Amino acid sequence: MNPTLAFQAGPNTRIDIGYEYFHDYRTSDRGVPADGDRPIKGFDRTFFGDPEDSHSKANVNIGTFSVEHELADGLTLKNHTQFADYDKFYQNIYPSSFSSATGLVTLGAYNNRNNRQNLFSQTDLVWENRLGGIDQTLLFGFEFGRQKSRNQRMSGTFLNGNTTPISDASVDKNVSFTSSASDANNRTRATVAAVYVQDQIRPAEWLEIVAGLRFDSFKLSVNDLRPASEDFSRRDELWSPRFGLILKPRDNLSLYTSYSRSYLPQSGTSSAA
Repeated sequence: MNPTLAFQAGPNTRIDIGYEYFHDYRTSDRGVPADGDRPIKGFDRTFFGDPEDSHSKANVNIGTFSVEHELADGLTLKNHTQFADYDKFYQNIYPSSFSSATGLVTLGAYNNRNNRQNLFSQTDLVWENRLGGIDQTLLFGFEFGRQKSRNQRMSGTFLNGNTTPISDASVDKNVSFTSSASDANNRTRATVAAVYVQDQIRPAEWLEIVAGLRFDSFKLSVNDLRPASEDFSRRDELWSPRFGLILKPRDNLSLYTSYSRSYLPQSGTSSAA
């Protein structure tokens, strides 16, 4: 469900407001166990484990707000802000191993909950005009964001044994889930602040040049709750350049080459896993 409302707040101002609700529920199937060094054969349509208690679900609520205002001829200010709330859960009772000597499948079980909230806001100032007789689009912007997560994994203990004959691989098992010392159990908070600039110039009808630079300050804080509460944090400051060249030998043909560098910051989940 995704209703959106857009309206003119004035002759030079447009506002967009949107909301999205997403729900997903499905059975989690980890596939077949290994027979030696390869997947077991002849059981492609068999569910190994407990299908009734193996499921993943997600409920997502996202709200967006965008505003665009023309400050002057060729000068536009834009802002896009988004808040998202994610409620995700995954549980699986799955085959961890198989013994061809006994014909028994050994089962494992765990579940994992991850609740996450994102708040990101990006503001751009765009200037489209001529400078020195050359058409160009100059962009200056900044971005702020925050992400909070609560992650907890629990291991399953089988109350009536964790083996089953391969002939009866789809079973109903009584499992108790508890958090062990090795299971992930943490709270994370990530914040990012960035500033960037980009210029796109058109010195000729057959040529466009794009050059940009972005600076990010990324901070991650982790409160690890296992076995006792401990706090960790780190900050990364990164420069990301970008350069592109567009050649148009014909009106209906463009040749494009580009160079850029980007980073994938260490996430809260992997830092505390």
